Amino acid sequence: MESQSGLIMEDKQYLKIGEMVMWSGSWGTEPSRPAIVTHIELTSGLDKYDSRGEYQEVDWVLCNDRRVIVDLANGHWAYGYQLSQISDAEYEDMAHAAWAQKEIDSDD
Repeated sequence: MESQSGLIMEDKQYLKIGEMVMWSGSWGTEPSRPAIVTHIELTSGLDKYDSRGEYQEVDWVLCNDRRVIVDLANGHWAYGYQLSQISDAEYEDMAHAAWAQKEIDSDD
């Protein structure tokens, strides 16, 4: 699906590798900030190291507790409950801000 700015929007039912999400560090106590998912693993939910396999995508419904563990491009890892989807409006705003910053940087 293409947005008004020409960006490709993700299918919002699944969390996918390469997707930008909002991540709240320190087990959800820090303010949310954008992060990109680089790895997805599913566990039993009882033990972080009880891996049930690696996945390219998982249903967002599974991200409400500790069953989903992701690695992020910022070097951190997180449980699924620490993540939230980025709305189309937030995604557009971030894309416009990044484009504007690129324009400012190129003027230097």
